[in-house]
Amino acid sequence: MRIQLPPFGREAKLYVISQSLLAASYLGIHNLLKTLFVLRLGFGPEYVGWYNALGALTYSVMGIPSGALGRRFGARRVLLVGTSIVVVGLCLIPFAESMPDALYRIYPIAIHMLVTFGWSLANVNQVPALLAVARPETRDKVYFWNQGVRGIGTFTGTLVGGLLPALFGGFLGLALDEALPYGLALTSGVVLALGGLVPLLLIRPNESAAQSIASQTGSGSRFPVLPIALLVAYVLLRHGGWATCQAFFPAYMDEALSIPTATIGLIASVGQLVGIVVSFLTPRLIRRRGHGSILITTTIWMAVSLGLLALVPHWFPASVGRVAVYVLAAIWLPTIQLFEMEMVTPEWRSLAYGALSMAMGGAFGLSSLAGGYIIAGYGYSAMFGYGVILSILATGLIALIVHKRDAIMARAAGATRPIRRADSPAE
Repeated sequence: MRIQLPPFGREAKLYVISQSLLAASYLGIHNLLKTLFVLRLGFGPEYVGWYNALGALTYSVMGIPSGALGRRFGARRVLLVGTSIVVVGLCLIPFAESMPDALYRIYPIAIHMLVTFGWSLANVNQVPALLAVARPETRDKVYFWNQGVRGIGTFTGTLVGGLLPALFGGFLGLALDEALPYGLALTSGVVLALGGLVPLLLIRPNESAAQSIASQTGSGSRFPVLPIALLVAYVLLRHGGWATCQAFFPAYMDEALSIPTATIGLIASVGQLVGIVVSFLTPRLIRRRGHGSILITTTIWMAVSLGLLALVPHWFPASVGRVAVYVLAAIWLPTIQLFEMEMVTPEWRSLAYGALSMAMGGAFGLSSLAGGYIIAGYGYSAMFGYGVILSILATGLIALIVHKRDAIMARAAGATRPIRRADSPAE
């Protein structure tokens, strides 16, 4: 089957290129190595839990403000500022080892919060910025292609990131149980992040697109508080289950199963590669099954995948579970975003997406914090079991939201007219 590229405009293509480079830096290299770097500094799972939790809290707190800043000053400008902050934070990471005792425990968390602050500004505004310059007839296709290309960037960054500590360690004559090779590997992502800034600087704002969006606002519609609140609760549960794997899988493979860093990176890369392929097929899945059905299915399979990690302490089933988590996330994220966008009018989309981002960050933070203490007290299997429970609860809640969506939307709008169902397959 031949994949045909949609006729994207120049600005949309520049955004997609920029996002692929930023994904390689932050979602690839940074997300793979940050936990391993903290472990090499001599900290345990409780510290890792606080490290991830405070970073996620930063992302959560900045969710709605990031959307509001993008609406006030322009998504592209805020995206540029956020990416610049990420670059600065990555440059500061290797200095953790040289901190005095009074700052040794604080410094890694502070820099992680700085990087996450910048990433929140950038990530919350990347979808509005892209859709603002995309041609109306190609917006959906541009969106899914952006997701796929981001996946390619993440895959490449993860694969390269798994090899970088050994490369720096060999060059400097350092063992891989020392922190500096990991710190330098994390900082190498600066090159990719700087490369992501260049296309953003070359973009010319699309005035006609901005005017088109502006003309849709001011309708006086009410913000659908109840539907968005229920979605936020669902995301807190579902994303909390996912976070147990995302935050602790590298540490689990490294500490509990003694798997080399390069192998951990390879496993993550395989999952991301399969996820890339699946992301390009997601529009077809949505047309055949509908948003709601996909959300229910991917959430229950998330529980099954985490169950593999919880019940079988061996590298192969753990790897299968991790790859499955990547694939399910590749389907779930664009589906929940589109499901939410259909619930709100254009004037409320930035606020609604900011609320969703807040829920994702909060879920990651809570699971990271709880997971660190669960691991310390009961082990990794109990922590992944906690993720299974959250995923099962999330499945029940999203099933309720999907099947009662018409009534929920009508109550939120104070109306009795039928609401178009997002969970039905497209005509």
